[in-house]
Amino acid sequence: MSQPHSGLCEGTVRTCEQDLLLSGTGGGAIAGRSGLLPIALDGATPGALRGIGVYLRVRDTWDRRPTADETGFTLYCETNTDFTSEHRARLAEHGVKFVYIRNDDALRFQEQTVEVMRKSGVRDLAEREAALVYETSVQLVSDLLLDPSRMVQSQRVRDLSGVIAKMVLKDRKFFGHLFVAAHHDFYTATHMVNVGTWMVSLAAELGYTDYDELSDICQAGLLHDIGKLRVPAQVLNKKERLAPEEWEMIRGHSRAGYEYLSRYPEVPEVAKRVALEHHERQDGTGYPSGLRDNAIHPISRVCAVVDSFDAMTAVRPFKSHTFTMDQALAELEKEGAKFDLTVLATWIRMVRAAPAGEVMHVGRALPEESGRKHERASLRCGAEVQLVLFESAKGSRRYIAHNISRSGVGLLGPWAIEPGETVRVYLDAPGWGNRMLVGRVVRCRRYQDGMYEVGVRFTDVDGA
Repeated sequence: MSQPHSGLCEGTVRTCEQDLLLSGTGGGAIAGRSGLLPIALDGATPGALRGIGVYLRVRDTWDRRPTADETGFTLYCETNTDFTSEHRARLAEHGVKFVYIRNDDALRFQEQTVEVMRKSGVRDLAEREAALVYETSVQLVSDLLLDPSRMVQSQRVRDLSGVIAKMVLKDRKFFGHLFVAAHHDFYTATHMVNVGTWMVSLAAELGYTDYDELSDICQAGLLHDIGKLRVPAQVLNKKERLAPEEWEMIRGHSRAGYEYLSRYPEVPEVAKRVALEHHERQDGTGYPSGLRDNAIHPISRVCAVVDSFDAMTAVRPFKSHTFTMDQALAELEKEGAKFDLTVLATWIRMVRAAPAGEVMHVGRALPEESGRKHERASLRCGAEVQLVLFESAKGSRRYIAHNISRSGVGLLGPWAIEPGETVRVYLDAPGWGNRMLVGRVVRCRRYQDGMYEVGVRFTDVDGA
């Protein structure tokens, strides 16, 4: 049996990674800075990691993290060393929850994982495959956003777009699986992936069947908002009414994106047009040029619908209102004159036909986050959250509760909570009073603006 990297001693294993799952947009993610992709240990099947280097993260303390000059990671298995079930069991014994692979290996890991699942006869293969594609896409885009020029020039973006196009052409139902796998948080990486993957599905439904064309459409969606990287985060995230000059900065992102992409001849022309025109509207009320009707590129019209839908349904701490799916569709219908009616009608039909619920987020969650059995409702209220250690609460912190179901609650706040921790949650909502919700953290994702999204699965509800 092959052994782990010889430089990794037993003591190092004990001090390796019990990681807060720091994925998300921009330079805030430690793993992203290191060019590494976190994989839940439960999902790190030996066959899926064949020929891929496997890394561990040296555990952080509560008062210290690796600085920008430190990688904070150590090589565990080299590419010529098999990562076996024994290795995985050994890591699990020492409390390791995540391993890491290089972002350049992400698509290979994705393909090999699907191959392993097929051979093992896993149930719900299509749903799991869609979740894997989606999560890999978000991680890749998050990493590439650290350097916009690398994102534009990267072969990985083209490869990823090709994978998504292939999936959609192979199975028209793939959109439904992608739709339920999506995160509705409107942070740059997830928004770009949502728009890119949904545009491919919508275009295919509209009759686009050429693989190369669909791959280019996916790239267009992934790159449509790249101009926003020129807008200061404090302006993009501002809760108060924007000043005229701030609004002009935001409106300028489409032209800035077009000018930036135009520097690179390898970027498809359709991607440049979409970056420029995705805020144009059929009735001439859009920007930057006030184009009308057929003056707007057909794929820009596709992007306009999908982009608007994701913006309305996304949850952000600074938003006063988040639309439900039905409310967003109704709003699009009400504003129908602004959109291509054929595109809009097709999108509405697709969304209404998509299954409800959510599938497993591979690489971002603990094994318990394997699917949502109960319908999730939108919610916006304050929440007091207590970390429970050895059956006693350790202080409390304030979060925003943004969704809830019979099985769990979603929280947004400036503090991370490690997956696996037990918490008590008290909601500031009518009818909840001092009711205590007890659960286990199954997901924690970090974003560039310093916010964390924390998913809690209930283990007990006091007074239920």
